[in-house]
Amino acid sequence: KAGDSIVIDIGGKKDRYCSDMTRTYFCKEASDEYKKIHDIVRVANEKAEKIIRPGVRLCDIDLTARNYISSFGYGEYFTHRLGHFIGQTDHEFGDVSSTNTETVKPGMIFSIEPGIYLPNKMGVRVEDLVLVTEDGCIVLNKVDKIFTSFENTIVPIKYESKIECIGNPRYDIAKMAPQSKYRNKYQILITSGSLGSKVINDIAIGFLNSDFSKKFTTTLITGSKY
Repeated sequence: KAGDSIVIDIGGKKDRYCSDMTRTYFCKEASDEYKKIHDIVRVANEKAEKIIRPGVRLCDIDLTARNYISSFGYGEYFTHRLGHFIGQTDHEFGDVSSTNTETVKPGMIFSIEPGIYLPNKMGVRVEDLVLVTEDGCIVLNKVDKIFTSFENTIVPIKYESKIECIGNPRYDIAKMAPQSKYRNKYQILITSGSLGSKVINDIAIGFLNSDFSKKFTTTLITGSKY
């Protein structure tokens, strides 16, 4: 409903290697408090990324983001480690946490994903993957991290189990998208309805691999209910 936060944690594989990214959006609108929390999390993410270079301890990267969030009084609501390593599996050995005193080395790839989660109210997480270089790091994710609401931006297309599909459902949903009168102006949000995450993943893959996806400036696909 309007005002809800929507946390989208998405990834895929290419040539056996995993990707990962999280962005948080808001349905139609957000309160000033929620906008502020989003900005706190985003800045915590960016501050942590800024200090990454060979020789820096992983625990100090975690501390940078955690201290920033705590300075606004939300420390207790950042309830997990800052990041995990990633490669041929999405969570490989090693992490960016308060207990890991190992130092950063060139070639490492790990996530930076601070979050604030207010029980029974809302949650925000912003996640990038970083590749450590000889003198810093490269942020591998390019999707904008600034506050965004869905108002007048996304046309929801619901794919419910009651829709009769012939053949593979992933291509049937792809064929539905161009029928929208907004197809040349708007993003498309495919929501799960009553379907499971595996089917949604198949739909996402099918849509992105189809010729229809080229008709849209941006395509946002999520398994969360709109």
